[in-house]
Amino acid sequence: MVCMWKVKADKGTDFIPLECLRGHTSSVTALTASRSNSILVSGSESAIVWDLNRMKYVRSLMGHENGVQLVCINDSTGDIITCSGHVIRVWTINGELLLSKSTGSSSEPILSCVFYEERPKEWSGKEQIITGHKKGIIKFWIKEVSLDPKTGRHRWNLTLVRQIQQMNRTHEIPDVSDIVLLKFTGPKRTLLSGNTLGQVYSYVLPDTTDTVHYVKEDRCRECMFCTKTFSVLGKKYIYIYI
Repeated sequence: MVCMWKVKADKGTDFIPLECLRGHTSSVTALTASRSNSILVSGSESAIVWDLNRMKYVRSLMGHENGVQLVCINDSTGDIITCSGHVIRVWTINGELLLSKSTGSSSEPILSCVFYEERPKEWSGKEQIITGHKKGIIKFWIKEVSLDPKTGRHRWNLTLVRQIQQMNRTHEIPDVSDIVLLKFTGPKRTLLSGNTLGQVYSYVLPDTTDTVHYVKEDRCRECMFCTKTFSVLGKKYIYIYI
C-alpha cells in the first residue's frame, strides 16, 4: 500500500491518515511526488502514477524486468524516470515510453538518480539526467532527439556525456563508496552526493553561485554550527559555503 497523511502542526506534530492507495501486488520499493504536476509515482513490480489531488489511480508503467528500485519526476516537464537494475527508462507524464537505456553491465545497477532541471524561464531541448553507481561513479547523461540510422526516423536517446570518479579532496584519494543518493540544493544548484559511509560530497555546477572550500580535519576541533567538540576518534567532514 501507499499511505497518504496530512501533517498537522498545532502545539505539536500529528499525522492524520487521508487515504491508503492499493495497486501493487508486492512491497513498495520507491516513491516520489511532484507538487507542480500533482502526481505521485510509486515503484514495485511496476510503477504506478497516482493523482495527488483526487488520491486516485491514474495509470501503470509496465515492462520492468527486475522490478522498480528508483523513481524520479522532473517538476518542469513532468517526465518520469524509472530505474530497474542497470536499465533506466524515461516516460512522459501521460505514460508514453520515450526511451530505455542500459547504463552499464548487469552487475552495475543504478543506485541513485536525479533530473538536472533548468532555471526558471530557461528552455533547453536537451534534458540532463545524473545517475549514481557503485564504487563512487557518477554519470551525466543528455536526453535528446537523434536520427536512427536503421529506420531513418528521429527518436529520443540518452547519451553519456561525462563520468566522474568521486574523490576525497582532503586526502586526494578516490572514494569508492557506493553513491546511494543524489540531490540538488535549490536556488544555488549545488549537486550533493551521499554514499554508503554516510558522507556527503558537493559538486559545483556551471550555473551555480556557490563557492566551496574544503577544510582538513586537523584544522577544526569543534563544529562550526553547534560548537560541540569533536571526539578523538570521531570523523569530521567539513564543507564551508560562502
